[in-house]
Formats: sequence, structure tokens, C-alpha cells
Amino acid sequence: MQIRKKLPHNIDKTDTFYKKALELHFTVQGITIYGMKLRFLRYICLILIILSNYSVLGAFELEITAGVDGMTFHPDKKRPLSDSNEIFEPYPYGLANFNFKQDVTESIFFSINIERDKILQNSLDLRVASRTDRFKFEFGPFIGMTDDFEIPDIGVIGELELTFPGIFFISISGSSTLGAQIDFLSSNSRQTAGAKAGFWLGSLIMSVSANYKNLSRQKEEYLFVVDTLTRFGGSMDFYAKNSRTTGSFYGGYQIYSAEFIRGTLETSDKLNSWYAGAQLQWQVTQPLELKIGFEIPFKHAPVSSFTITEEFMLLSKIYAGFIYTFDDTGSGK
Repeated sequence: MQIRKKLPHNIDKTDTFYKKALELHFTVQGITIYGMKLRFLRYICLILIILSNYSVLGAFELEITAGVDGMTFHPDKKRPLSDSNEIFEPYPYGLANFNFKQDVTESIFFSINIERDKILQNSLDLRVASRTDRFKFEFGPFIGMTDDFEIPDIGVIGELELTFPGIFFISISGSSTLGAQIDFLSSNSRQTAGAKAGFWLGSLIMSVSANYKNLSRQKEEYLFVVDTLTRFGGSMDFYAKNSRTTGSFYGGYQIYSAEFIRGTLETSDKLNSWYAGAQLQWQVTQPLELKIGFEIPFKHAPVSSFTITEEFMLLSKIYAGFIYTFDDTGSGK
């Protein structure tokens, strides 16, 4: 394992040998990135092949969701909108989530999650979990990659939940990159943190939550872009016995920022807003459940000196997906 070493400051960057070495460096780097893309796709295919054989092993759950989020700073940005008082235009960032859960015993299961998110971009994690009626603990590694599919960053992710069924629950979660200075990893870093607490009120579950996501990525040799989203909110989940339909309403306040760091110079765009959303789930058959949801931001308040589009509905988020649950015989729950 090697640690990155910086070039000496007194090197002559006009020297022919230096230019040839730099060209070779970027050629090798391009080949490496291309290879990373192929390997990443191979890993995804391998996971899907393995999961296709799990129906004979016991109960498991498969969930797939896809959608778009219009309230997104352009992922290729290299300078803030506030530099020239530009307009914040909707950017329909594609969202996706593939989640697979497999029971090992009655109290132990593992999960594989592949997710695409406007802040963290692309990530894959594998968790092992232990659960009882009142306690759940999940922990495992994750791999993160930007949309450039460059060298990945690696870290750990976990969640702890305490539940008193029918009364209240509380949970905390988090993830963090490890070893960003190791040679075979990228210079990017990502962190998440979350906390949620709620209680039952008849056929309703009322809860409050706080969540934080952060991705720092190196766009150029001396440019780092840091995307951050912090949200504070509440939700109301509703359900009823003998009903095929469940759902939730939620809302809150969010702080969304993009920071640009060039050496000692730091500039940023920051956009704060309220948001409201809903999700509806319908049990089509015994094993198959469909879901659809949307979220609308409103009362936008740009902190930096830029303006926001008047077509605020285009800043909405919409998504849809399904959940398929198999029992021990593979015939559906």
C-alpha cells in the first residue's frame, strides 16, 4: 500500500520531460478510469446473477425505485452561480435505488443496497444486521463513486434502532469515508448522519427527523467541490388493518449548498427552502407492492447572490417503484 506523494514545488513545468511524463500520467489515468467503469458494471451484473439464485434459499425482499429530482445544482459545475448572478435552473437528476434483503436466521439478515443520489451520487453497500422485537443494529462497508466513475472511495455505514412496538421508536445512522489518502482510493470523501424519533397514535405513526449528507470531490488539481444537504422535518405515516393501501405525508426545512474551494479561496452557492411531500403504497397482490411519491420545494430563499427560476414546479422530485417479498418457499409472502 502506497501513500500519495506530491511533486516538489521547484520542478520546471516547462521542461519537455515533465510534459511527456504528465501526458503519460493522464493517459494511464484515463485507462484506469475506463477500467473502473467496466469493473463497476461487472460487479453489478455479478450481484444480479447471484441474487437471481436466492429464491431457493429462504425469505427475502427486493425493492427497486427510480425517479428524478429537479432541485439539483448541476453536477459538472466548477464555479458558483453567484459569481455572475446566474439563474438557478432545474436540473433533472436521475435517482435510483436497488435494495435486496435476505434472512439468514430469524434474528440475522443481510442487505445489499445500490443507490444513486443527487448529493452522494453513486454508492453500493453491504450490511449485516441483527434484530429483535425491540432492537436492530446494522453495520457494513460501502463503496462510493461519482458520476465520472473514477477511482472509488470506501467507508463504513451503520444504523441503530430501538423500538417499543405500539409506543415509540428512536434511531440513529451514519456513514463515513475511510483512507482517502491511500493511493488506490480517490481524494473524495463522503459523510452522512441521521436521527429519527416517533410514536404511535392509533393507526398513525408521527415522527421527527434530522439528516445530513456531504460529498467532497476533486474536480481539478486545485479545485474541490463540496455538496451538502441538511434537512429537518416531520412525517405522518398512516395504515389500517385489512387495507391494501398505506402512505405518508411529510415536510420540513432544508439547507442545500455547493462550495467551491481553490487553494485558500472559498466561494459557495446556498439555497434554503421548505418542502412537502407524500408517498402512497398499494398491495397489488400478496407478494407485490407498488409505491409512488412526490416532493415539492417552496418558499425558496437563495442565500448567495443568484436568482431562482420562476418555474418552481420543475424543481419537484417524483419517483415510483415496487417491493416484492418472497416467503421461505419462494411463492410470495
